[in-house]
Amino acid sequence: MSPLFLSLGVLPEVSAATNQYIGMISTLSVTFQFIYKSQLNFAYTGFLSVFIFVSGLLGLTYVNKLVKYTGRQSVIVFILTFVLFSAFLLLPLKYALD
Repeated sequence: MSPLFLSLGVLPEVSAATNQYIGMISTLSVTFQFIYKSQLNFAYTGFLSVFIFVSGLLGLTYVNKLVKYTGRQSVIVFILTFVLFSAFLLLPLKYALD
């Protein structure tokens, strides 16, 4: 949705916030569906929730410090490019090994 919003002239901050909100709503919807069907492992979900929260907090803190140190917002783009490119390379490798 971000490219569409940006092409329509929506501010990047508003576009990013809207995408995050849409993602949160869809995730909650799927979670409630799993709860309704009694297919949710609550112990595993609790562990992952804590792990993801702590990892996100550490990542956000580190990226903010890195942006302040370099004075450039482009650091975020480079990090995202690295993560996406790594996933692009590793996912086919995983299936090839399986």
